Amino acid sequence: MRKLRDAGILSTGSQALSDQDKLILAQIETIQRNRNSIDNRKVLMAAEYLTTGQMVLESDKYKKT
Repeated sequence: MRKLRDAGILSTGSQALSDQDKLILAQIETIQRNRNSIDNRKVLMAAEYLTTGQMVLESDKYKKT
């Protein structure tokens, strides 16, 4: 949190967090969790490719056949 305060993202007042600061922290946590999920998926895809020689891709526009 010190880095966030030094960067001016969080208020620099008392040690107690305001509602706005709590919201900002919740958004940062959500974004970080999503980023970690994407990174983990990339590692799993690489491991799958190395062990099986295949990579399965699927999305709404690209269906698995």
